[in-house]
Amino acid sequence: MKRNAYRNRGFKTVDLRLLKSFPFGEDKRVEFSAEMFNLFNFDNIVYDRTNLIYGPGINAVSGAVVPANATFLQLRLPNGKYDPVNNQLGTPFQAQLGLRYFF
Repeated sequence: MKRNAYRNRGFKTVDLRLLKSFPFGEDKRVEFSAEMFNLFNFDNIVYDRTNLIYGPGINAVSGAVVPANATFLQLRLPNGKYDPVNNQLGTPFQAQLGLRYFF
């Protein structure tokens, strides 16, 4: 296989930050924020084990020649399921709230 002969699947994520500032007295204010990461909880699935072996055939860390992985460029394992350890790219939906007081 020649170098860079394949492309992996696309990566999708939508992040959102909302911020509202409230005056508090003459020179003080309070800010409330809400942040959401991967808002729509996209499943970013990549081809199995393409991040572990460059090529296939060369270990990315040591440079040693290794045999091609049987699941290279496959989205699912032979049993029909995704491999959650190696196929997930990015993080699932996360949210955080923040409160800041300026004085």
